[in-house]
This record gives sequence, structure tokens and C-alpha cells, in this order.
Amino acid sequence: MKTIISLTTIPGRLPYIEPCINGLLAQGLPVYVWIPKEVTRLGVTWDGQVPDFLADCCVEVTADYGPITKLLPALLNIETEMIITADDDVLYGEHWAEDLIDYSEHHSGCVPCYRGRVFRGDNRNYNSAATISVREGPAVSVSILSGNWGALYRPGLLRISLLKEWEQWPMNDDIVISAHLHRREIERVVIPHRSKISSITAIDSIDSLWSKNVYLNDKGLDVVGWWEQE
Repeated sequence: MKTIISLTTIPGRLPYIEPCINGLLAQGLPVYVWIPKEVTRLGVTWDGQVPDFLADCCVEVTADYGPITKLLPALLNIETEMIITADDDVLYGEHWAEDLIDYSEHHSGCVPCYRGRVFRGDNRNYNSAATISVREGPAVSVSILSGNWGALYRPGLLRISLLKEWEQWPMNDDIVISAHLHRREIERVVIPHRSKISSITAIDSIDSLWSKNVYLNDKGLDVVGWWEQE
């Protein structure tokens, strides 16, 4: 299998993600949906009922890794050359996967994405970093990739140590993954996007980790520690 699309969702969001799934299936690639049997932070257990709109997806039960569940289970369990990760509260339009694949095939040593953040000077505060997206023009190297718009990973660029690193900060996948790549000197690159990418506002507030992430990131210290550790 050359390329898959991988995302996760939780029971409370499951009834609302059909628009996202339809957009992903339209990319013409296998779509893996990872659903935790138990969402520990919410005290919720999934009843195992799979909606009909997921019939053309590969639905898998997994452990609860938080937001990085969209990547880790695929990395650990699927034999594939490329993994494109998506979020369940975003609509992805035409050419979304195609352009990520095309860029990676010509630049296989980096991780392309459609949105990211760049630290300002020596400031390692997440919320102070400039947000970058590109409609036209050259790709831009970023400090932190923002996975919600989509990112493509080649498993060979990641190490199993990513799992241990996640255990130290389970609330923010973007920082954990980007710091892992940074320490391995693997570039994160925001590439131009012609695809329409938009949030599904009816979903993004359901059991969201964003407010907690903002609180943690606003302190700044943990980001510095993550970025500099060996």
C-alpha cells in the first residue's frame, strides 16, 4: 500500500463527521478511522456501533493516545509508504491529498503540510509563533506543523521513540511530532494549497482539547523544554 489517509474521532463526534469523511473518500485513497474503545480523559466507552457512512473506510479500534491517535496507530500497524493525517472537524476539498503526495515524491526527506507556525527569534512560546499558510509561491520552512489542515509522513522519517515522547506530553500532537522531527533535523514545510480547507464548526467544540492546549502552551516553558531536549 503506497499511501493512506489516517484520522481519529471519539464517540461524541462520530455522528457528525460524515462531511469530513465524504471529502476524504473523494481523494481516492484508503481512509483509516481510528476510534478509541475508551476515551480516558472523558470517561467514555465506545459502544462499537459503526455508522453506515463509514462503510467504505477501514474502521479500527485502538488505544486512546489523544490527538496523536490520527498518526500513531497507523505508524505502528499499517505497512505503507506515506501516511496523510487529517482531523475529523475539517472539510478537505479537491487536490488536498494529491498535492501533498506530489510534493513528497519530489522532496522525500521532509514533512509537507498546509499550515504551520514559525517561532519569533528565540521565543519558543507556541501562541506567540507566527501562523503560516501559502496559497501561491514557494514552500516555507516552519518550526511547528499544524496537523489540522493535513500533513504527510513517510514512516521512515519517524522513530519508535515518538511513542515515548508522546507519553510526556499527550495533549498536543503538533508540538510532540514537530519537536521529534526537529531533533532529527527533518524539515517541516508548508506547501502551497489549492484545495479548499475549512472547519466544521458544529464539531470543533465537541470535547475539544484546544482550550486545554492553549492553557498549557501559553506558559511557554514546556515548549522550550520539548524543543531543546536531546
